[in-house]
Amino acid sequence: MLVFLLWTFRMRILLLSVAVCASNLSPGFANSNTEERSSILYVVGRVTSATEMSCLIDIGSVQTITSQNQLAVFRLIDGYYKPIGRVTVVRTEATTSHCTHRIRTQRDDIVMTVRELSQLRPGARHREHIVKRKIVKARHQTSSTTIHHVRTAHALSDYEKQFPKWERSRSAVVGQLLSATLKDSDDNQLERLTSQVNLMRRLYQQGAQTIDAAGELWTSVMPLLAGQTAAAGHALRVKDQHDGDIPPNAVKVAAAELRDHVFERFYHLEREQQNILALVVASQISKSTRNNQTLLKTTIDQTQFAALGEDEQVLEDMERLVLYFRDST
Repeated sequence: MLVFLLWTFRMRILLLSVAVCASNLSPGFANSNTEERSSILYVVGRVTSATEMSCLIDIGSVQTITSQNQLAVFRLIDGYYKPIGRVTVVRTEATTSHCTHRIRTQRDDIVMTVRELSQLRPGARHREHIVKRKIVKARHQTSSTTIHHVRTAHALSDYEKQFPKWERSRSAVVGQLLSATLKDSDDNQLERLTSQVNLMRRLYQQGAQTIDAAGELWTSVMPLLAGQTAAAGHALRVKDQHDGDIPPNAVKVAAAELRDHVFERFYHLEREQQNILALVVASQISKSTRNNQTLLKTTIDQTQFAALGEDEQVLEDMERLVLYFRDST
Protein backbone atom coordinates (compact mmCIF):
# COMPACT_ATOMS: atom_id res chain seq x y z
CA MET A 1 0.00 0.00 0.00
CA LEU A 2 2.81 2.38 0.94
CA VAL A 3 4.62 1.59 -2.32
CA PHE A 4 1.42 2.30 -4.27
CA LEU A 5 0.94 5.68 -2.54
CA LEU A 6 4.55 6.66 -3.23
CA TRP A 7 4.16 5.66 -6.90
CA THR A 8 0.93 7.68 -7.16
CA PHE A 9 2.59 10.73 -5.58
CA ARG A 10 5.54 10.50 -7.97
CA MET A 11 3.21 10.20 -10.95
CA ARG A 12 1.32 13.31 -9.86
CA ILE A 13 4.59 15.24 -9.60
CA LEU A 14 5.63 13.98 -13.04
CA LEU A 15 2.29 14.92 -14.60
CA LEU A 16 2.46 18.34 -12.97
CA SER A 17 5.95 18.86 -14.37
CA VAL A 18 4.76 17.86 -17.84
CA ALA A 19 1.81 20.22 -17.57
CA VAL A 20 4.03 23.12 -16.57
CA CYS A 21 6.41 22.41 -19.46
CA ALA A 22 3.50 22.14 -21.87
CA SER A 23 2.06 25.44 -20.74
CA ASN A 24 5.46 27.09 -21.18
CA LEU A 25 5.79 25.68 -24.69
CA SER A 26 2.26 26.44 -25.87
CA PRO A 27 2.08 28.97 -28.71
CA GLY A 28 -0.42 31.16 -26.90
CA PHE A 29 -0.12 34.93 -26.95
CA ALA A 30 0.62 35.31 -23.25
CA ASN A 31 3.58 32.94 -23.48
CA SER A 32 5.42 34.63 -26.33
CA ASN A 33 9.13 35.17 -25.85
CA THR A 34 10.51 38.46 -24.57
CA GLU A 35 11.39 39.80 -28.01
CA GLU A 36 7.86 39.26 -29.28
CA ARG A 37 6.25 40.71 -26.18
CA SER A 38 8.31 43.89 -26.48
CA SER A 39 7.40 44.46 -30.13
CA ILE A 40 5.37 47.63 -30.39
CA LEU A 41 2.40 48.95 -32.32
CA TYR A 42 1.88 52.65 -33.00
CA VAL A 43 -1.61 53.94 -32.22
CA VAL A 44 -2.19 57.19 -34.09
CA GLY A 45 -5.18 59.51 -34.36
CA ARG A 46 -6.12 63.09 -35.12
CA VAL A 47 -7.64 66.00 -33.22
CA THR A 48 -11.09 66.61 -34.73
CA SER A 49 -12.05 69.62 -32.59
CA ALA A 50 -10.33 71.69 -29.91
CA THR A 51 -11.04 74.35 -27.31
CA GLU A 52 -8.70 76.20 -25.01
CA MET A 53 -8.77 73.46 -22.37
CA SER A 54 -9.86 70.27 -24.16
CA CYS A 55 -10.05 68.43 -27.45
CA LEU A 56 -11.81 65.53 -29.17
CA ILE A 57 -9.73 62.89 -30.98
CA ASP A 58 -10.78 60.19 -33.44
CA ILE A 59 -9.39 57.13 -31.63
CA GLY A 60 -11.03 55.41 -28.68
CA SER A 61 -11.45 52.10 -26.91
CA VAL A 62 -11.40 50.11 -30.15
CA GLN A 63 -7.90 51.50 -30.69
CA THR A 64 -6.99 50.50 -27.08
CA ILE A 65 -7.27 54.05 -25.66
CA THR A 66 -8.46 54.21 -22.05
CA SER A 67 -9.21 56.92 -19.52
CA GLN A 68 -6.13 58.63 -18.03
CA ASN A 69 -3.89 57.62 -20.94
CA GLN A 70 -1.50 60.36 -21.95
CA LEU A 71 -0.82 60.85 -25.64
CA ALA A 72 1.94 62.71 -27.46
CA VAL A 73 0.78 65.54 -29.74
CA PHE A 74 2.47 66.56 -33.00
CA ARG A 75 1.69 69.39 -35.40
CA LEU A 76 2.54 69.58 -39.09
CA ILE A 77 4.50 72.81 -39.57
CA ASP A 78 6.42 73.70 -42.73
CA GLY A 79 6.13 70.15 -44.02
CA TYR A 80 7.27 68.20 -40.96
CA TYR A 81 5.86 67.19 -37.59
CA LYS A 82 6.97 68.91 -34.41
CA PRO A 83 6.16 67.76 -30.85
CA ILE A 84 3.71 70.09 -29.13
CA GLY A 85 3.19 68.36 -25.77
CA ARG A 86 0.76 65.94 -24.14
CA VAL A 87 -2.97 65.45 -23.75
CA THR A 88 -4.72 63.36 -21.08
CA VAL A 89 -7.73 61.19 -21.94
CA VAL A 90 -10.67 61.78 -19.59
CA ARG A 91 -13.41 59.80 -21.36
CA THR A 92 -13.50 57.29 -24.21
CA GLU A 93 -16.12 56.09 -26.65
CA ALA A 94 -15.58 53.29 -29.16
CA THR A 95 -13.78 55.40 -31.77
CA THR A 96 -13.41 58.81 -30.09
CA SER A 97 -11.93 60.19 -26.88
CA HIS A 98 -12.27 63.42 -24.92
CA CYS A 99 -9.00 64.88 -23.67
CA THR A 100 -7.77 67.75 -21.53
CA HIS A 101 -4.48 69.56 -21.94
CA ARG A 102 -2.29 72.39 -20.77
CA ILE A 103 -1.26 73.13 -24.32
CA ARG A 104 -3.42 74.65 -27.04
CA THR A 105 -4.22 71.87 -29.48
CA GLN A 106 -5.55 72.53 -32.96
CA ARG A 107 -7.77 70.64 -35.35
CA ASP A 108 -5.71 68.11 -37.37
CA ASP A 109 -2.92 67.82 -34.78
CA ILE A 110 -1.68 64.22 -34.58
CA VAL A 111 -1.92 62.22 -31.33
CA MET A 112 0.25 59.16 -30.82
CA THR A 113 1.04 56.45 -28.32
CA VAL A 114 2.44 52.91 -28.46
CA ARG A 115 1.29 49.51 -27.25
CA GLU A 116 3.46 46.45 -26.77
CA LEU A 117 2.03 43.34 -28.34
CA SER A 118 1.54 41.72 -24.94
CA GLN A 119 -0.87 44.54 -24.00
CA LEU A 120 -3.26 43.76 -26.87
CA ARG A 121 -6.21 41.38 -26.83
CA PRO A 122 -6.52 38.97 -29.79
CA GLY A 123 -9.15 40.05 -32.32
CA ALA A 124 -12.17 38.03 -31.12
CA ARG A 125 -11.53 38.81 -27.44
CA HIS A 126 -11.09 42.49 -28.25
CA ARG A 127 -14.41 42.56 -30.13
CA GLU A 128 -16.14 40.83 -27.21
CA HIS A 129 -14.66 43.36 -24.77
CA ILE A 130 -15.83 46.34 -26.87
CA VAL A 131 -19.31 44.90 -27.43
CA LYS A 132 -19.80 44.28 -23.70
CA ARG A 133 -18.61 47.82 -22.99
CA LYS A 134 -21.07 49.26 -25.51
CA ILE A 135 -23.96 47.28 -24.02
CA VAL A 136 -23.23 48.65 -20.55
CA LYS A 137 -22.96 52.21 -21.89
CA ALA A 138 -26.15 51.84 -23.95
CA ARG A 139 -28.20 51.45 -20.76
CA HIS A 140 -27.38 55.05 -19.88
CA GLN A 141 -27.88 56.54 -23.36
CA THR A 142 -31.13 57.68 -24.93
CA SER A 143 -30.08 57.19 -28.55
CA SER A 144 -27.19 56.18 -30.76
CA THR A 145 -26.49 57.00 -34.39
CA THR A 146 -26.11 54.52 -37.22
CA ILE A 147 -22.91 56.29 -38.30
CA HIS A 148 -21.38 55.63 -34.88
CA HIS A 149 -22.20 51.91 -35.14
CA VAL A 150 -20.75 51.72 -38.66
CA ARG A 151 -17.51 53.41 -37.58
CA THR A 152 -17.19 51.05 -34.65
CA ALA A 153 -17.83 47.99 -36.84
CA HIS A 154 -15.23 49.10 -39.39
CA ALA A 155 -12.65 49.83 -36.69
CA LEU A 156 -13.20 46.45 -35.03
CA SER A 157 -12.96 44.69 -38.38
CA ASP A 158 -9.70 46.47 -39.12
CA TYR A 159 -8.29 45.44 -35.72
CA GLU A 160 -9.31 41.80 -36.17
CA LYS A 161 -7.90 41.69 -39.69
CA GLN A 162 -4.52 43.11 -38.68
CA PHE A 163 -3.97 41.30 -35.37
CA PRO A 164 -2.74 37.99 -36.88
CA LYS A 165 -0.13 39.91 -38.91
CA TRP A 166 1.03 41.77 -35.81
CA GLU A 167 1.29 38.51 -33.87
CA ARG A 168 3.30 36.77 -36.61
CA SER A 169 5.69 39.68 -37.08
CA ARG A 170 9.20 39.41 -35.64
CA SER A 171 9.93 43.10 -36.18
CA ALA A 172 10.55 45.52 -33.33
CA VAL A 173 7.63 47.56 -34.71
CA VAL A 174 4.80 45.32 -35.90
CA GLY A 175 2.62 48.00 -37.45
CA GLN A 176 0.28 50.92 -36.94
CA LEU A 177 -3.30 51.19 -35.70
CA LEU A 178 -4.61 54.33 -37.38
CA SER A 179 -7.87 56.22 -37.02
CA ALA A 180 -10.24 56.08 -39.98
CA THR A 181 -9.30 59.55 -41.22
CA LEU A 182 -5.57 58.78 -41.15
CA LYS A 183 -6.06 55.34 -42.70
CA ASP A 184 -7.77 56.95 -45.69
CA SER A 185 -5.16 59.70 -46.05
CA ASP A 186 -1.86 59.64 -47.91
CA ASP A 187 0.42 61.20 -45.31
CA ASN A 188 3.96 60.26 -46.29
CA GLN A 189 5.37 62.65 -43.70
CA LEU A 190 3.69 60.62 -40.96
CA GLU A 191 5.83 57.67 -42.05
CA ARG A 192 8.92 59.86 -41.70
CA LEU A 193 7.79 60.85 -38.21
CA THR A 194 7.36 57.24 -37.08
CA SER A 195 10.77 56.39 -38.55
CA GLN A 196 12.28 59.21 -36.49
CA VAL A 197 10.44 58.09 -33.36
CA ASN A 198 11.78 54.55 -33.91
CA LEU A 199 15.30 55.95 -33.89
CA MET A 200 14.61 58.01 -30.78
CA ARG A 201 13.07 55.03 -28.98
CA ARG A 202 16.30 53.08 -29.44
CA LEU A 203 18.36 56.01 -28.21
CA TYR A 204 15.97 56.59 -25.30
CA GLN A 205 16.49 53.02 -24.13
CA GLN A 206 20.23 53.72 -23.87
CA GLY A 207 19.88 56.58 -21.39
CA ALA A 208 18.88 60.19 -20.92
CA GLN A 209 21.58 62.40 -22.45
CA THR A 210 20.90 61.82 -26.14
CA ILE A 211 17.18 62.62 -26.01
CA ASP A 212 17.88 65.67 -23.84
CA ALA A 213 19.89 67.07 -26.76
CA ALA A 214 16.70 67.21 -28.84
CA GLY A 215 15.06 69.66 -26.43
CA GLU A 216 12.42 69.78 -23.72
CA LEU A 217 9.43 68.88 -25.88
CA TRP A 218 11.03 65.66 -27.12
CA THR A 219 12.13 64.87 -23.57
CA SER A 220 8.48 65.30 -22.53
CA VAL A 221 6.86 63.07 -25.16
CA MET A 222 9.39 60.24 -25.52
CA PRO A 223 8.35 58.42 -22.32
CA LEU A 224 4.88 58.09 -23.92
CA LEU A 225 6.34 56.60 -27.11
CA ALA A 226 8.97 54.25 -25.70
CA GLY A 227 6.94 51.20 -24.70
CA GLN A 228 7.35 49.33 -21.44
CA THR A 229 10.54 47.46 -22.36
CA ALA A 230 12.39 50.51 -23.69
CA ALA A 231 11.21 52.53 -20.69
CA ALA A 232 12.60 49.87 -18.34
CA GLY A 233 15.89 49.90 -20.22
CA HIS A 234 15.99 53.67 -19.99
CA ALA A 235 15.38 53.61 -16.23
CA LEU A 236 18.10 51.00 -15.71
CA ARG A 237 20.55 52.94 -17.83
CA VAL A 238 19.87 56.18 -15.95
CA LYS A 239 20.32 54.33 -12.65
CA ASP A 240 23.69 53.00 -13.82
CA GLN A 241 24.73 56.51 -14.78
CA HIS A 242 23.69 57.90 -11.42
CA ASP A 243 25.52 55.08 -9.63
CA GLY A 244 28.65 55.72 -11.66
CA ASP A 245 28.47 52.28 -13.31
CA ILE A 246 29.10 53.55 -16.84
CA PRO A 247 30.92 51.61 -19.59
CA PRO A 248 34.28 53.18 -20.55
CA ASN A 249 33.07 54.30 -23.98
CA ALA A 250 29.90 55.95 -22.67
CA VAL A 251 30.25 59.71 -22.72
CA LYS A 252 28.22 62.13 -20.66
CA VAL A 253 27.43 65.21 -22.68
CA ALA A 254 25.87 68.32 -21.23
CA ALA A 255 22.83 68.69 -23.49
CA ALA A 256 22.67 72.46 -23.10
CA GLU A 257 26.29 72.93 -24.14
CA LEU A 258 25.91 70.63 -27.13
CA ARG A 259 22.74 72.43 -28.23
CA ASP A 260 24.49 75.79 -28.00
CA HIS A 261 27.24 74.56 -30.32
CA VAL A 262 24.73 73.10 -32.79
CA PHE A 263 22.63 76.27 -32.82
CA GLU A 264 25.72 78.38 -33.44
CA ARG A 265 27.08 76.14 -36.19
CA PHE A 266 23.70 75.67 -37.93
CA TYR A 267 22.21 79.10 -37.26
CA HIS A 268 20.65 79.16 -40.76
CA LEU A 269 18.44 76.11 -40.11
CA GLU A 270 15.02 76.01 -38.45
CA ARG A 271 14.87 75.19 -34.76
CA GLU A 272 13.43 71.71 -35.18
CA GLN A 273 16.15 70.84 -37.68
CA GLN A 274 18.70 72.05 -35.14
CA ASN A 275 17.06 69.91 -32.46
CA ILE A 276 17.34 66.76 -34.54
CA LEU A 277 20.92 67.48 -35.62
CA ALA A 278 21.82 67.92 -31.94
CA LEU A 279 20.22 64.54 -31.26
CA VAL A 280 22.21 62.91 -34.06
CA VAL A 281 25.51 64.46 -32.92
CA ALA A 282 24.87 63.31 -29.33
CA SER A 283 24.12 59.77 -30.53
CA GLN A 284 27.55 59.47 -32.19
CA ILE A 285 29.87 60.91 -29.54
CA SER A 286 30.35 57.67 -27.60
CA LYS A 287 31.08 55.63 -30.74
CA SER A 288 34.73 54.99 -31.46
CA THR A 289 34.91 54.97 -35.26
CA ARG A 290 36.57 56.65 -38.21
CA ASN A 291 33.42 56.45 -40.34
CA ASN A 292 31.80 59.41 -38.65
CA GLN A 293 30.18 60.95 -41.72
CA THR A 294 28.79 57.62 -42.90
CA LEU A 295 27.18 56.95 -39.52
CA LEU A 296 25.90 60.52 -39.31
CA LYS A 297 24.25 60.23 -42.72
CA THR A 298 22.75 56.84 -41.89
CA THR A 299 21.27 58.27 -38.71
CA ILE A 300 19.95 61.44 -40.38
CA ASP A 301 18.28 59.26 -43.04
CA GLN A 302 16.04 57.85 -40.31
CA THR A 303 14.70 61.30 -39.39
CA GLN A 304 12.25 63.68 -41.05
CA PHE A 305 15.22 65.65 -42.40
CA ALA A 306 16.92 63.06 -44.58
CA ALA A 307 17.74 65.78 -47.14
CA LEU A 308 20.25 67.27 -44.69
CA GLY A 309 22.25 64.07 -44.96
CA GLU A 310 22.89 64.86 -48.62
CA ASP A 311 24.60 68.14 -47.73
CA GLU A 312 28.35 67.52 -47.47
CA GLN A 313 28.94 70.74 -45.53
CA VAL A 314 26.34 69.74 -42.94
CA LEU A 315 28.02 66.35 -42.51
CA GLU A 316 31.48 67.93 -42.19
CA ASP A 317 30.28 70.41 -39.57
CA MET A 318 28.52 67.66 -37.63
CA GLU A 319 31.66 65.51 -37.70
CA ARG A 320 33.67 68.41 -36.27
CA LEU A 321 31.19 68.67 -33.40
CA VAL A 322 31.33 64.93 -32.75
CA LEU A 323 35.13 64.99 -32.63
CA TYR A 324 35.16 68.11 -30.46
CA PHE A 325 32.92 66.58 -27.80
CA ARG A 326 34.58 63.16 -28.09
CA ASP A 327 38.01 64.67 -27.50
CA SER A 328 36.85 66.97 -24.71
CA THR A 329 35.62 64.01 -22.67
